Formats: sequence, structure tokens, C-alpha cells
Amino acid sequence: MLKIAIIAAEPSGDILGANLIAALLKKQPDIQFEGIGGKNMMALGCHSFVEMDKLSIMGLIEVLKHLPELLKIRHNLIQHWLKNPPDLFIGIDAPDFNLKVETVLKKATIPTVHYVSPTLWAWREGRSKKLKAATDLVLAIFPFEEKYLANLGINARYIGHSLADEIEQQESVTPARKKLNLSQDIEIIAILSGSRMGELKRHSGIFIETAQRLQQKNPKRQFIANFVNQKTQDFFQQQLKQQAPDLIIHCYQLETSVILGAANVALVASGTVTLEGLLVG
Repeated sequence: MLKIAIIAAEPSGDILGANLIAALLKKQPDIQFEGIGGKNMMALGCHSFVEMDKLSIMGLIEVLKHLPELLKIRHNLIQHWLKNPPDLFIGIDAPDFNLKVETVLKKATIPTVHYVSPTLWAWREGRSKKLKAATDLVLAIFPFEEKYLANLGINARYIGHSLADEIEQQESVTPARKKLNLSQDIEIIAILSGSRMGELKRHSGIFIETAQRLQQKNPKRQFIANFVNQKTQDFFQQQLKQQAPDLIIHCYQLETSVILGAANVALVASGTVTLEGLLVG
């Protein structure tokens, strides 16, 4: 029986991981998956040794605060897989965490794959040496990356982004607004301030202030927001209550594409949500 070790460190990685697991299970239904994943990966049978939220950390101060725990988790995973070698390791994005795991496992002759290339083409191309040492194969989500990485001596294959297969460009806001029971004839602004708690702590205040100013200019505007879980939604709503108790923002825990599809404009944190906004149109 094939055993694949896999690590996703944040909600966007969990989506990619789940789609990859689903595709692999279609080819070979008895594959075992273990490592770290979120609700989507676990729903497909992936055993997660720790909660993915423990890795969903962003920002220097927050990372430093949790560094001992992060290093312990990574050490324990590496030791487990050295003693119980998987047939393959797949690290999804999160290069600061995954490349170290891949480097050690590759030296132990365990095949390694990195899914989502680090943005070497944007900054710090010198990281290519570390990527090459860590991986047997990089699965690239952008068409130009395969040739770019090959020129750096890195084995890569372009496979695209699974969201492009799932999200259909929408001709109008009507279907999404019907699903959310929202009016068809008002301006709606979506607020997507990030999936990680660190992002929310940094973005929520200024996003709420922006919504306040926008509503002052046009009181008929409505605001909707989306969250990955109850914990992040509760944090945002508490911030909203303290900062702007009279501002109404309807909160959901749905597919991001539905929220984007209902909006005329979206205020977003950087990340996968920008791609989703492009795909929705």
C-alpha cells in the first residue's frame, strides 16, 4: 500500500492538498495520507498529526512567539518519517517550513515534491539552490514557472491551479446574491481580511475603518465578510463591535467564490483570494 506524507500549512494549501489527494485517490484508491492538513484534506482521509492552525502563522513577531513549538513539530515529523519512511513526501507551499523537511527526507532517499513554487522570479532568486537541494520535483501553478525553474536546474512540471477548474467566471451577481438572500439592486462590498489570525489582527482595524468611510459616502452600501472558521469570525466581530458598533457587516463561513460573486467590489488581503477574484471576474 502506497503511503504519502503531506504537509499543508494554511487554508489555501488545504484546498490544494485536498484536490491533489482526490486526484491521486482516483488513480489509486488505497493510498494512505498522513502529515498535517485542514478540514478538506482530513475529510478525504488524510491523518493530521497536529492541527493545521498551529502552522498558520504569519508575521515576524507571531512566528518568533511560536518558533519553539513550530520547530518541535517539524522535528517530530522528520523523526517519524525517518523511522517510518513514506513512499513520497509532498510539501504544499510554506517553504520556510517544508523545505527543511524535504531536504532531510531527500538525503534519506525519500522522494520529495514541492507543490507551489516559491516566487523566485519575484525576489530572492538565490533560494533556488535550497529548492534544488530539497526537491526531486516542483509542481508549478503558473505556466512560465516550468521553463524558469528548468533554467535554474530544477525539475518542475506545470500543473495549474485547481481553483481554475472549480470556479466559473460569473456573468452577473444574481446567482450568488440569491444564495445569500441579498438584494439585487444595491452596491455590495466584500471584506476578506485573511484566513490566518495574524492577518486578521493586522487587517481588521483598517478594513473596518475603510468600510466606515465608504458607508459615510453612500449609506445604502452593504458589506459582507467571509471567514474560514468560527474563531476568526468571532475575532472580527468583536473588533467590529468595539470599533464601529453601528456598522453592519454580514458575516459568513462559505466558499470564497460565493462571497466574491455577490460583490461589486472586494477589499482583500494578499493571497489565493486575489486569484479567486480574478477567476470569478
